[in-house]
Amino acid sequence: MGELLWYFPETIKELKEIITTSVGVVPHSGGTGLLKGDVRKYKGLVDLGRLHISNIEEKDDFVEIGAMATYGDILRYFKDKNNNALLYKSLLNAASFPLRNRITIGGSVAYFPPWTDVMGPLFALSAQVYLTGEKEGWYSILDYATNRELHKKTVVLKIRYKKDVDTGRSAHYRAKRTQIDHPAFTITLLLYVRDERVHSASFYVVGTKDKFKRLNVLEKQVIGKNVKEIDPESMSLDEVEFYGKVQFSPEYQKTLFITEVKRKLRDILETLK
Repeated sequence: MGELLWYFPETIKELKEIITTSVGVVPHSGGTGLLKGDVRKYKGLVDLGRLHISNIEEKDDFVEIGAMATYGDILRYFKDKNNNALLYKSLLNAASFPLRNRITIGGSVAYFPPWTDVMGPLFALSAQVYLTGEKEGWYSILDYATNRELHKKTVVLKIRYKKDVDTGRSAHYRAKRTQIDHPAFTITLLLYVRDERVHSASFYVVGTKDKFKRLNVLEKQVIGKNVKEIDPESMSLDEVEFYGKVQFSPEYQKTLFITEVKRKLRDILETLK
């Protein structure tokens, strides 16, 4: 392993030049994910701390979050603005207090560990990511998560979603043994109701054998239904498979998934009756 080089760009233009022309160089934000991989394969790290990309603000019809915003920053913002926001609910118990002040949303999106509490909510909110580098512009979070080409020589600068998308009834579940455990998987449910009928739904589970899955089968069973007529216990769920983790076996995770999806859906519906 040779000497590890550090880069400290102060403008997006400098960042773009480093990322597109250097080999073996990766972005560094909170740094919490670095040791999860093989550091020996890196030739350089690009510190994003001088780029001033940690702001959280409402712009036009969107909530826009800079990639360097930490979980703590996001929690503080939504605590004052909207403590019913889906991201607020999902991050409130994520990691530990010191780590919430280190982990960044941009790093979580780029790294996408299976235990993340961010990606399920961002999928449900139909979020977008802004990239710079060999690709420039806004891309859907789903495209970014599934297309590895979008990760090559690019950096996530910001994330956004439409404000009105976060006006539904929502729930987030973390499958864990202790409060600060990595969740074995997470469940995110987002429902939109008009005149007591479910207008639309966006349900995701993250941490599956396929990394994540949208629960289309369950969504179809609730859309168009009167909330008083929906019985979660009688519903069939999407076929979801898990791999063995330190916390739980695949079989236990599947049982827990079935139980908690129905429980969280029932909790949401109770608030609507």
